[in-house]
Amino acid sequence: MTTFQTPRAGERMIPVEEAQERVLAEVEPLGTEQVAFTDALGRVLREDVHARGDVPQGDNTAMDGYAVRAEDIANAPVSLRVVENLPAGTVATKRVEAGTAIRIMTGALMPEGADTVAHVEITDAGSAVVRVNEPLRKGTNIRRRGEDMHAGDVVLANGTAIHSAEVGVIAGVQKPIVRVGRRPTVAILSTGDEIIDVGDEMVHGKVVNSNSYSLAALVRETGAIPRMIGIVPDTPEATVAAIESALESDFVISSGGV
Repeated sequence: MTTFQTPRAGERMIPVEEAQERVLAEVEPLGTEQVAFTDALGRVLREDVHARGDVPQGDNTAMDGYAVRAEDIANAPVSLRVVENLPAGTVATKRVEAGTAIRIMTGALMPEGADTVAHVEITDAGSAVVRVNEPLRKGTNIRRRGEDMHAGDVVLANGTAIHSAEVGVIAGVQKPIVRVGRRPTVAILSTGDEIIDVGDEMVHGKVVNSNSYSLAALVRETGAIPRMIGIVPDTPEATVAAIESALESDFVISSGGV
């Protein structure tokens, strides 16, 4: 059935921007739900995420090398006695005293007594004794406690879109469950007797329903859930029934004749 409406006085076509403003003015945030942080990609946070502790939890080394006292290498080249090896994840059992060094790996906590890390590139990489070939300023190659975040800091604010980096931050503060906005459902319907679906036999003069699938893909890209209503024939009864079904969703997108 094809009909034409008589133009009404004073009506005008509105710009796309105005149409968007009208639609957005009607949109309100949906409810929230709790999900595992591993399922939060593409969602929107509905709570502040706080740091549980300082990161780093203590002063640590930013380089592989030797924990030393800056005053001991001020007149480099010098040789220092290596008193301990310190891999990342372990804590020193010895203190760095005058004339000594501790071999240290990136990320390991600084041992007591040390105030500088001589990166391995300026040493001879010795095991029992190490030769340090260049002087360094005190504090070189050290990451300070809380440099990334302090306990209690808001590291992700309510309303933040969760991408891959945000998932890493949530994991870093050991928060297994996060509160996010509920994913909206979006009903998509195409109207018109001229429309056929992807698997239908092509008939001369018909149009393949590509719009619905493009719209569904766009909906998924935004993190929402598409709900395909299908092709709606050009009858008042079918149109009313399709719209009533579509209104069970949070949003409705129609494609076809006006």
